[in-house]
Amino acid sequence: MGSSVIHIPIPGLSGGRDENVWTSDDAVTAPFAPKSMVVLGGGAVGCEFSYVFNGLGTDVTLVEMMPTLLNVMDEDLGKELGKSLTKQGIKVKTGATIEKVEKTKGGWKAFIKKGTEVEEVEAEVILLGVGRKANVEGMNLESIGVKLHRRGVEVVDDTLQTHVPNIWAIGDVTGRIQLAHVAQQEGLTAVHNIFHPDAKKTVDYRFVPNAVYTSPEVASVGLTESQAQAAGHDVVVGRSKFMIFAKAMASNETDGFVKVVADRKYGEILGVHMIGGHVTDMITEAVTALVHEATLESMQTVIHAHPTMAEAIIEAFEDAAGHAIHKM
Repeated sequence: MGSSVIHIPIPGLSGGRDENVWTSDDAVTAPFAPKSMVVLGGGAVGCEFSYVFNGLGTDVTLVEMMPTLLNVMDEDLGKELGKSLTKQGIKVKTGATIEKVEKTKGGWKAFIKKGTEVEEVEAEVILLGVGRKANVEGMNLESIGVKLHRRGVEVVDDTLQTHVPNIWAIGDVTGRIQLAHVAQQEGLTAVHNIFHPDAKKTVDYRFVPNAVYTSPEVASVGLTESQAQAAGHDVVVGRSKFMIFAKAMASNETDGFVKVVADRKYGEILGVHMIGGHVTDMITEAVTALVHEATLESMQTVIHAHPTMAEAIIEAFEDAAGHAIHKM
């Protein structure tokens, strides 16, 4: 059943692909690279397509209502990505909304409001990149006993069984975490439980990696610094910049950093946040550390090959513990 794109109502905006109002589904099968584009939404989808179309030569304006991009991730990641995308030529407007739009001969005119100021931006295409919703309409699910909640299909628990014993739900349709790698884990778990009803497994949603495929890439898992503080932890933070490592210099991927959030008293690792080259590949180390309740002390014993981008991870762990040797 999956999911479909959410359409945000904007005064004056009507029509679909034929009227150059695109969703992320339209963008992946784009019939042309527009000369100009306004992207609504500074989450993963909006940032990724802004990066892609900017690379194709489109004049891109990215509008996000929150103070930073990627607002579900650590604040420092959104700030750094905003700087990088701006440097690439994308007009990043955070803390802003599209107040209304007007149809023009060549496309659309967007009235972008930030504070009390309103800026008019003309664009050939408006791209809506603000999320997806579960596809449950017209499925007649409730008539057979499958319960729904406001975000999708309701499951009994983390075994993925619905309120109908022989029906299971995984992926976007549950309205939980709408990521392909989460759906894969849910699928494996559901199949196991179908075949082994006396030894059921559950999905552990605590440490799901988030990945954003811009350049530089962004990856994150666990608690952000603010979330850890709100949860009552005495937080210690470690940082490491890619620019000081040989592999980053050799591959000309020196932008970005690794940030580690840990509990000061016990050294328990609470979250790891990265922006830079290949970080979507490296985040798995952080996921493993969180799953196995690793501490700063235990992770410092893990030898990292040299030269690699992953050296920045061990350096961030060491920095959080107070003895990084390449501190800049």
